[in-house]
Amino acid sequence: MRPSAPSAAAGLFEVLSILLQAGGVDVGFLRGAQVDRFGSINSASIGLDPRRPQVRFSGSGGACDIACLAARTIIIANHEKRRLPEKVDHITSPGWLEGGDSRAPAGLVRGGPSSVVTNQGAMRFRPATRAICLASYHPGLTPQKAAENTGFPLDVDGAVETPTPTAEEMHILRQIVDPARVLPT
Repeated sequence: MRPSAPSAAAGLFEVLSILLQAGGVDVGFLRGAQVDRFGSINSASIGLDPRRPQVRFSGSGGACDIACLAARTIIIANHEKRRLPEKVDHITSPGWLEGGDSRAPAGLVRGGPSSVVTNQGAMRFRPATRAICLASYHPGLTPQKAAENTGFPLDVDGAVETPTPTAEEMHILRQIVDPARVLPT
């Protein structure tokens, strides 16, 4: 008699791919070396000649799948001109491409970036143009400071100061989410 064995085995990568393809991922968190004004991410290399990059990075590593198939993505970035250019050197993970409804003709029928969170504020995408706009700027900063550190004209109309976290939110963060204090404070 043969011992029973699973009929199929799958690793984490296969499981995540199946979830993404089936539409089972509500939000993906992404990061890269560059993020452009329409939320496309470059995590491949800096420099316009791919044969002679100035700097090479690890690449997509699955981020492209998340950018294409998750219901929405939240991008995390350092707020610097070189990291927020008008256009990324290479699109490794597509955002709103050329803006507007340009994702659908490219075959990207699901998702798209919903926000970019930086060390200076939070940005959203205007519904009509899909261009980044400043939604909030962190305490001690100004909308103008965020605009100065962006590599394209940043729409700051309507931006408000980011609210300070409440005592309850800080308790949840420190005691429930990160009791080992892995995250910087």
